[in-house]
Amino acid sequence: MDISLPLDPKAFPSYDDYRNALKFQEKFAERCDAVGDVMRTAKTQEQEREKMKEMGFTYVEDETCGRAWCEEKEECLWIAVGSHQDLCNDTVFDHLLAREDLLLSNEAIDRCLQQGCDALPRSWHDRESKEHRALTWFISVSNTILLEMERDVSLDVFIAERPDLQEFYRQSYLCTLHLVHSRPWRNSKEGKHIIASFLKETDRLPRKRAGELLEDFLRLI
Repeated sequence: MDISLPLDPKAFPSYDDYRNALKFQEKFAERCDAVGDVMRTAKTQEQEREKMKEMGFTYVEDETCGRAWCEEKEECLWIAVGSHQDLCNDTVFDHLLAREDLLLSNEAIDRCLQQGCDALPRSWHDRESKEHRALTWFISVSNTILLEMERDVSLDVFIAERPDLQEFYRQSYLCTLHLVHSRPWRNSKEGKHIIASFLKETDRLPRKRAGELLEDFLRLI
């Protein structure tokens, strides 16, 4: 059953069962919203773990696949790509990215749930490949934005109030999609200019970090 869909009273043997299901659905939705708020507002993993603990969740340390990048970041590449892709889709593309415009499709995520990073293309794990460098650059961009997000403000609001940051994030995703899947990048010349100019001139991100992202970007293109 899709918990987000309205319940059909006729599907329950009694009115009491229907009322109990409604209460469960409401509590589940509230719980999901609360978890979503934590994920959006926590600035560090430590903050996220502490807030989740306050809500009654128990933190269990996840093991990575053992590959160098995943061990270093304490997170498998497929999880990082999927989560930052979703953040960008939610905050910049209004949830409208088509299947062919996803870095990691739902089908690919399903395979990763079964096989982990083994389900990813080999080039994604090759540190010298353009695919790996593009993906990890985008993850770094997204993480940097998250770290600069103001407390008590959701990421979508934070970005929407900063059009220059929003367009930079958008073009960063489109650039990565182009490099990883050879998807057309419309107005790529302008897109490259937007990314480079933002990183050179912005006061939205720490200057040192912006400089590092700019250097990595110029090596990509």
